[in-house]
Amino acid sequence: MSIISQSGGVALTMLNYLYDEKIGLAKFASIGNKLDLDEVDFLEYYGNDLQTKVICLYLESITRGKKFIEIAKKIDKPIIVYKANTTAAGEKAAMSHTAALSSDEAIIDSALMEAGIIRINNFLDFMEVTKAFHLPAMKGRRIMVMSPAGGFAVMGADLCEKAGFEFADMGKEFYDSLKQFSNAGVINFSNPLDMGDIYDPQLTAHVIYSVMHSDQVDGSIYISQRPQMPQGDNVFQKLFLADLSKEAWGSILSAGKPLGICLFGPTRMIQQTKRYVEFPIFNSLEEMVNALAQQMKYHENRRLLREQKEISSPPGINRDSAKLWMRDKQGDYGEETLELLAAYGITTTASKTALTTDEAVDHAGELGFPIVMKVISPDALHKSDVGGVLLGLDNVEQVTGGFSTIRENLFRYNKDAHFGGVRIQKMAPDGYDMFVGGRQDPSFGPVVFFGMGGIYVEVFRDIANVICPARTESVDKRLKTLKSAQVLEGLRGKTPGDVNSFIDLVVRTSFLLADFPSIKELDINPVRVFPEGKGVIALDARVRLVL
Repeated sequence: MSIISQSGGVALTMLNYLYDEKIGLAKFASIGNKLDLDEVDFLEYYGNDLQTKVICLYLESITRGKKFIEIAKKIDKPIIVYKANTTAAGEKAAMSHTAALSSDEAIIDSALMEAGIIRINNFLDFMEVTKAFHLPAMKGRRIMVMSPAGGFAVMGADLCEKAGFEFADMGKEFYDSLKQFSNAGVINFSNPLDMGDIYDPQLTAHVIYSVMHSDQVDGSIYISQRPQMPQGDNVFQKLFLADLSKEAWGSILSAGKPLGICLFGPTRMIQQTKRYVEFPIFNSLEEMVNALAQQMKYHENRRLLREQKEISSPPGINRDSAKLWMRDKQGDYGEETLELLAAYGITTTASKTALTTDEAVDHAGELGFPIVMKVISPDALHKSDVGGVLLGLDNVEQVTGGFSTIRENLFRYNKDAHFGGVRIQKMAPDGYDMFVGGRQDPSFGPVVFFGMGGIYVEVFRDIANVICPARTESVDKRLKTLKSAQVLEGLRGKTPGDVNSFIDLVVRTSFLLADFPSIKELDINPVRVFPEGKGVIALDARVRLVL
């Protein structure tokens, strides 16, 4: 491995662990406060270094995030990052839901994931994950769990399922063939495979070989122990102390698949084994399963990155119209932001502004009842907070009374507020309310956020993000991690929402943010998602522009 560390002490500790694990060191860079060279410079160098097989970084800050991701995508080597300095120093007052919901760490997570970088949260995972890359690539999710101890087999199965593995099916014929070698005949062979009733070491080696060479298996784990035991020829000596290292290494090499081996026992016994064998020995079951899962997902992500086509913008974007709207604007803007969104092919609700009660009545008649009425004021960007939104107004009397009510609510909230009238919109049909937003990150550039919307957006905080401009498949992948995705799919007999149209809106928003860096914060809330095939519509928006 090669190391890039913002802490010399952390890097030296890593070096000490390398000696115990038989992992070689190629290059070492302690970058400290990064006055001259930073992690991007060394990452690019290590990417071209023939001696470097795995790149490990300990970082406390990522200052050139966009360039870091750009370089990482080009490197066909595992990159493992431990990012420290993750706690927030305090909350800042923010104009938008996006600023309140987003965090630097969530953005870093998304950016690293997009580049296929492995982020770890346990320092010792530097060693364990690196060890996984000393094994052949796991090219699928089908895993076999084996152990001479039934308890460890069950524990391993639990961890594998949580990590996203699928259990390989060796078939009835294979399991039946094991019964003839079972001593007590009390174990029902399956996956996880409890081998505690098989006492012959050579038969154990044969089982491992058969599993590793099966077309139904992509990788395996074996959990056992090297206990300190009295001398003598007994069944436990055969179970736990028989040397099967050559057979195991032979199976790994000939099958071209990973076999993760975890051994428990006194430190002296385990270290002795590590020095003797050719393959990595993992220190704990949890660390082994996590390391193999990271290895598997890394190879999945690299395949997807290699297959990615050059990103292209969606059709129907009018950048000239957007530039015209943006001209000479700075500061905070409310629902007039919908005009900007329309230039990027985002469907917005028709609206009209009214400075007087008569104008409100006229516009309501033109748009058709029922209507929505919203306050227009730079002092009330969060309109619901000031009682500035009235829904479902059905007649002239309600519109007349509503105009007065909204104005009174605004002045009750802030007697010095500027009242710019009301905005009249036709009431949208029912659907699912989602949220889309964005902001400029100082390190990674524009980031688009999306998730559950409505007035409780900051309560549920069911939000994902993607670096801009976003790919459709990236948005789709992140959306599926949210609880609101299950709601969009339709619960308890409700019609599923138009997920594809919502994803398209997110992608269009990401291109808007990428094209105009002066957009520092953007909220589109709510985005009403109609039933499948019926589209989506942006009902409200606000933006902060900084030239």
